[in-house]
Amino acid sequence: MNKYQKVINQITKDHLEKTFMPIPFVTTRKAIRKKFKRVTNEYGYKSLRFSTLLKIKQYGKDHEFRA
Repeated sequence: MNKYQKVINQITKDHLEKTFMPIPFVTTRKAIRKKFKRVTNEYGYKSLRFSTLLKIKQYGKDHEFRA
């Protein structure tokens, strides 16, 4: 598991705590893909700086992901 995967897992967990509804991993990736364009490999990342990862985490807290 790499650091990007951990961030995605955290976003998913935060969503679950907020809404009590599980969220598919693919949906999380799609939401991140919309927000951050540099998204290519299987985890949905190519090379993102740490600051961008923090933005992703913040994005997960500020927005509810919808399937």
